[in-house]
Amino acid sequence: MVGILKRACAPLKGPATPPSNTILPKGHRRQPNSRTLPVPISFDHNQPFSMRDGVTIRADIYRPTDSGPVPAIIIWGPYGKSGSGPLNLASFPLRCGIPESALSGYESFEGLDPAEWVGRGYAIVNADARGSGDSEGDIRWWGRGEGEDGHDLVEAIASQPWCSGRVAFAGNSWLAIAQWFIASQRPPHLTCIAPLEGTSDLHQEQLCRGGIPDVGFAGLIAHSLPGRQQQEDVVAMLEKHPNYNEYWQDKRADIGLIQVPAYIGASYSSNLHTLGSFRGLVVHDTQEWYDLYSRERTEDLARFFDFYMKDAKNGWEETPTVRISLLGFNVPNEVQSLPHLPWRASGAKRTKLYLDADQSLSPTAPRSAEPAVLAYQADAPTRQTGDDPGELAFKYTFPTRTTLAGPSTLVVHVASEQQDDLDVWAQLRKAGADGALLQSLNIPLGKLGLSSPAEVPDVCTLKHLGPIGMLRASSTARAKPTGPGDVVRLEIPIEQGGMVFEAGEKLVLKLAGHEMRLVDLLLLQGAFKTTNRGKHFVHFQADRPNYLERPGGMGAVGPKGQGTLGRSGQGPCDSVGVVMDPTSHSSRSRAPAEAAPTCFTEGGTQGFGTATHFHPTRKTLALSSSGLGLGKDGLAVGNNVSDDTSGQNNIAHHLESHAAESEAPNGVAMSPSATFSPTSTLPPRQITRPRTATSTAEIDSTISRPGAVRINVKGAFIVDGTQTPATPSGNGNGNGLLTGRSSPDHHQTQDIRLPNHTAVVSHVAIDIGGSLAKLVYFSREADSTDPGGRLNFTSFETDKIEECFSFMRRLRDEQQPLNGSVPNKLCVMATGGGAYKYYDRIREALGGEIDVLREDEMECLIIGLDFFIHEIPREVFTYSETDPMHFATPGCDDDGREIYPYLLVNIGSGVSFLKVEGPRKYQRVGGTSLGGGTLWGLLSLLTGARSFDEMLDLASKGDNSRVDMLVGDIYGTDYGKIGLKSSTIASSFGKVFRMKRQAESAAEDCGPGSSEVGSEQGEDVTNGDGDADEDGGGFSAADMSRSLLYAISNNIGQIAYLQSQIHKLSAIYFGGSFIRGHPQTMNTLSYAIKFWSKGASQAYFLRHEGYLGAVGAFLKRQPRNWGRRGSFEESATRRMRERGTSGSVFGAREDEDQRPVEPVMPSGAAE
Repeated sequence: MVGILKRACAPLKGPATPPSNTILPKGHRRQPNSRTLPVPISFDHNQPFSMRDGVTIRADIYRPTDSGPVPAIIIWGPYGKSGSGPLNLASFPLRCGIPESALSGYESFEGLDPAEWVGRGYAIVNADARGSGDSEGDIRWWGRGEGEDGHDLVEAIASQPWCSGRVAFAGNSWLAIAQWFIASQRPPHLTCIAPLEGTSDLHQEQLCRGGIPDVGFAGLIAHSLPGRQQQEDVVAMLEKHPNYNEYWQDKRADIGLIQVPAYIGASYSSNLHTLGSFRGLVVHDTQEWYDLYSRERTEDLARFFDFYMKDAKNGWEETPTVRISLLGFNVPNEVQSLPHLPWRASGAKRTKLYLDADQSLSPTAPRSAEPAVLAYQADAPTRQTGDDPGELAFKYTFPTRTTLAGPSTLVVHVASEQQDDLDVWAQLRKAGADGALLQSLNIPLGKLGLSSPAEVPDVCTLKHLGPIGMLRASSTARAKPTGPGDVVRLEIPIEQGGMVFEAGEKLVLKLAGHEMRLVDLLLLQGAFKTTNRGKHFVHFQADRPNYLERPGGMGAVGPKGQGTLGRSGQGPCDSVGVVMDPTSHSSRSRAPAEAAPTCFTEGGTQGFGTATHFHPTRKTLALSSSGLGLGKDGLAVGNNVSDDTSGQNNIAHHLESHAAESEAPNGVAMSPSATFSPTSTLPPRQITRPRTATSTAEIDSTISRPGAVRINVKGAFIVDGTQTPATPSGNGNGNGLLTGRSSPDHHQTQDIRLPNHTAVVSHVAIDIGGSLAKLVYFSREADSTDPGGRLNFTSFETDKIEECFSFMRRLRDEQQPLNGSVPNKLCVMATGGGAYKYYDRIREALGGEIDVLREDEMECLIIGLDFFIHEIPREVFTYSETDPMHFATPGCDDDGREIYPYLLVNIGSGVSFLKVEGPRKYQRVGGTSLGGGTLWGLLSLLTGARSFDEMLDLASKGDNSRVDMLVGDIYGTDYGKIGLKSSTIASSFGKVFRMKRQAESAAEDCGPGSSEVGSEQGEDVTNGDGDADEDGGGFSAADMSRSLLYAISNNIGQIAYLQSQIHKLSAIYFGGSFIRGHPQTMNTLSYAIKFWSKGASQAYFLRHEGYLGAVGAFLKRQPRNWGRRGSFEESATRRMRERGTSGSVFGAREDEDQRPVEPVMPSGAAE
């Protein structure tokens, strides 16, 4: 457990005031210049509410005086409730365009104004977070504890007699950030949230972005937080723990757990919140506070709240899917309605602009073969005003009207003159045709009371220069230089932007060794101090090109408002949110729109806007002038509010554009709460991802061989929505999932829809391993009029194989008739070792006319993997803590080459390593006996856990540093000379021996008759509930689980790397049932591959990783004794459904050829 450092809060004067109730009359003003109250308000001051640990927090409640129970909106923050703290709009230049007369003064800083919302039929609850104001305890800078406090307040408010039982949250900045943590605790009475711009990862999105510490603003905020006790000192914590650890992990919101509608905002201009907000969002084109109190935002937010909190039929669900706001800088901003996020549109191409030594940008690589070098003064002083010294500028002139929307990546080769490390900043700016750099005003000039843009102060709240990226070389495993003068290749992720360029206008890429964004507050100008020394040299060489790449491309647009935006793929910062609305808080039934399941991932886009519902069946985005925004149930982005910036949006570290495309399952491993390996944090995405490719063959969408039943895979996709596949009676859990981890969103058991397959399917496939039996079968829904059907996936523990056979009998009796099969006839395609061990038992258990065909295990693995790689979108993905689930369906790599050769690492009870050179060309090149069976067996002995998933759950809660000896335990710090972080594991379970020795020494010191520390002889090392012994002598089940998981995963990753080096393979696919979407496991494997290969190799994972063999067996061969091969027509399917019978009209004709069929291969895998 990491010790938390603390500091004092800003002191409060006088004792806490007692609770009271006052009626504020209509027309009342708090101050002479304040807004008058439009209705009377019942004001409950300083009301106490108890948290689960007995701490009391205080809240001010504003509610109508003349109505029954009303819904409540909580404003949760540490700045001093109801405007009582030192921070307010008066602290910022020109009050950000918001006159004092626009607000009542009863609003909490960055929260909703009771004067506006009480009259709309809501109660506003201004709560002082723990430790702030008069609330007891110490202030927490977010984390699980803050989420639990918010959970408890939701339930307390919902129980009040004046409350209708529906509770929401709203607010900017801290008030928005807290909502991610609170909503992830899933309070039963939480109805919806409105995080109107807030980061979601304190370490990686704010304090240490790109590995570069930046604590100036956080220090100012900490100095201003009012309270009677202490607060977490995040500045000191960063100094002591600069690398990601469990403390910082707790400050990363687990957005994947959020299950309520969310109205999310973001803007391009926020130094603090752009990345985090773009993980969910509505993008607006104005500054966040100006937007918060604007009439447009208020009305739009009211429609959102009315729809969910009051069941209003106000058409909210019809909000356009995407409304994107694009900044014109020197011309009016634009808002475009689109069917999807522009940088995630299918079919768009990647675009590169190459840097040349003449300081130009060009779509073609420089022709000159002569090496060149440009230098800039990396330690030049900066005031962050947009025109500081020590900056290189590269320019590109657009020949036609063009829009840039989305994130970018800069690849640049740099060396430091004096140091073995370097920090580099990159910024995209817009210049006019005359070359003059332009700025975008976040607030209309008239609202600021100024007559000229030149009068506007240089702060990010009022002006936006352009998207920025930054990177410290040593924060990446593959880029760290070894000494002064060494050239390092950096891949710098640049945050999302939205800019329109007319023909003749210029894109300017700036490089520097210092921060180039405008400051948040004028007093911070000149405060930035770089750690760079001397000059940086940018190297230009033919074999080491420098270029700016937009994963979705830079798209040319037509006349204003009619353009087609260029696509951005899933770039390092590409992140938009989606809405999930399980409608659990309302009995209202609404017609669902298209099935578009929620997907959360990491990254960063910026946006603000309307609402994001977390809705598994709908998606909506709206991009406003500052960027991107969610409408209806989706997203909106913009720099701030314009005439039409409303939208809805969902964040998820993923709130990235993943939300917009929303094609991944709810709650899959792309959850924002990535878990981190002890070895160190991973760098921003630097590996080149294979691009999505169309099916390798036009096969009229069929996987076929002469004489075989055609399995038509055209349009196949993973079912990520709420449709319920047909399952045998009595065994479904509502989503066709029968076993494994019981959650319906378990990544391995999502069905695959085959919308165009109508032929008879009379077989199932089973892969029986030493630990699990994996079953794949085809089904059609009896009550569906849609053609096609589904591939279903389920698994059973091999020790309970009879349950699997019982399930297969039900399949034969209930499902096969819907597929057109003859009753009591079934073909079982069996693979794995159990195909031989249980061969007779399968035939005996199923009875009837059963064919059991045994297939080669390795061949089935390759066929199954090839099928998933070539045919199924959103199946294959890469994983890192900065991009937890990045989908890549690599039919070919970025150079257009086939995916072969590659290494398949199949992790079952043991581990096999297969080199695959083609569809039928492979060999087993190695293996290890230390696999999933090892983990399962040892943890069964050590922890008493009885299932593999229970062990993984334990591991997710553990702290391996209590069991493992780390590099820091030996050296006291990093061992930087050989690239080892202090958190790197030096010896798995290394502390067990040391602590045992300490215990024995303590026993000897105590003399005869005293017992050993931790337990008496013969006792288990863990107590009954799996926690460590109170005296420190024992080891918890969770800690041991995590340690062993890391030990086995690191071993597998190391061997996989070595095999890839021996056989010169850069793509490594992991299959088997060991990983199961477990973040620690994937992170450990990914990190090991990247670290040892220096980024040359890439680990790929699959959502159906455990079913490669079963799917291969299913595809390989069809039944041989019945079924009119390929003759099952859609009309026949319909007749069968109408009859509701299992008649034998589809049986084989007596004169039909009964010869065995040829093996069936997946498209792209055929010879």
